[in-house]
Amino acid sequence: MLEAWRVLDPHGHGRISFFHFNRAGQSKLGNNYDMKKLWMALDTDHDGFVTLEDLDPELAVLLKEFADVMSRSCGSAAAAWEREFSWSEHGRCNLGRFVRAAAQLGYGRSRRDKGIFEIKAAFNAKHDCKAVFNALNVDMCGVSFKDFELLDKWFKACPSGGWHYSTLRSSVSMPDVRQQVPATCQPMSRPMSRQVSAAGA
Repeated sequence: MLEAWRVLDPHGHGRISFFHFNRAGQSKLGNNYDMKKLWMALDTDHDGFVTLEDLDPELAVLLKEFADVMSRSCGSAAAAWEREFSWSEHGRCNLGRFVRAAAQLGYGRSRRDKGIFEIKAAFNAKHDCKAVFNALNVDMCGVSFKDFELLDKWFKACPSGGWHYSTLRSSVSMPDVRQQVPATCQPMSRPMSRQVSAAGA
């Protein structure tokens, strides 16, 4: 679903208008669907925008909770990436590193656990690091800074007066590290077991 959302919202505004929804839909689906009916079914609050929450509420809640924890710890998800997740020569973070880094910032462990970090018995049942990683790892090559930057954009606070299309502007940001990954990057296989391994960063 997140891959589809990135197609609908290529600039990372966190919400799209009917114009962009219709244009993306027509380019990917052709004339096989009534985009107006789809829009009306998704824009249930009639605010003129569709968000990730409208498309997949459970996924939106999962990612927003993760982004909120990162923001509380570091000020933003992007800052959290720089602080704990970016230790890779290729700008990618694998599952093992992701789980440990998230826990260091309070996601996936109890806040009372301030001693030596142990993944066993340290998980907060409300936090699913593996699910967050898999959702962000769209191209199966690991999570990147760009993914964290998008979390900040998708879940930014509503401005005073509400959302208006004129306020949705593309912002200048760091280059997408996906462009810096060697062409030989091989997709990571998703673990079959639900038990998260702490091996290898």
